[in-house]
Amino acid sequence: MRPGYRLAAVVTVAGVIALAGCKDPGKSSLPTPSKAFCEAAVKYDTAIQKVTKADQAQRARDQLPLVEQMADNAPADIRSAARTFADALRRRADGDTSVVDSPSVTKAVNDVNRRAGNGCGFYQSQSGEGGM
Repeated sequence: MRPGYRLAAVVTVAGVIALAGCKDPGKSSLPTPSKAFCEAAVKYDTAIQKVTKADQAQRARDQLPLVEQMADNAPADIRSAARTFADALRRRADGDTSVVDSPSVTKAVNDVNRRAGNGCGFYQSQSGEGGM
């Protein structure tokens, strides 16, 4: 895999794992994220699932507004991770490939995706039980 494609793969794989692979065992003790955060998370989840021929930097530019909206509206418990995620996408969009294999970026992406999946009702809406 070329270095330029790794961040998208990390983001996509993290999204799929966080949003589809884990079951929410019950109601979280964390506060429900804001509607703005969840709306951006749903749009982001939809965007990363679309197959595109755009290069890595272009995909990062396309995803950046959604991740920035999540960061701007993130619950306090993941605000720092959301900002790290947005910063990494911004840097990748500008051509910086150093963020692609960064463990701290990978952790931030996973944390944001997990929080969105658990806090925004993704699992309930996947099973037909309601949600957003």
